[in-house]
Amino acid sequence: IGGWNAPHFSTDFTSNQWFDALHKWNTKVVAQPSEGFDGFDGFDYDIEGNDDYLSKFSHFTVKELNLMGELAVLLKKNGYLVTMAPAQSYFDVDENNFEIAALHLNGSGY
Repeated sequence: IGGWNAPHFSTDFTSNQWFDALHKWNTKVVAQPSEGFDGFDGFDYDIEGNDDYLSKFSHFTVKELNLMGELAVLLKKNGYLVTMAPAQSYFDVDENNFEIAALHLNGSGY
């Protein structure tokens, strides 16, 4: 869920509403039991920014992060795996602060 240039979770919906939508999509739309596929075992948060640094999707609000945390708890409680692969440029060993902006550059300039 997510990716470079992708929109963030809308906070217009609660974590329960997001869970219901993801679970329904996974079990009713994606799953193909007749072919031996019961749906995905989990979801991976791919937390990245946007090519346009001024885009609202180059920053994460506390509300968005809380929603993602609450959703991860709901998914886990219902048997799903939840993983996250933040972009490597977020791992700045010289920085002690929690950063919600996705504006860090890695060594290649991206």
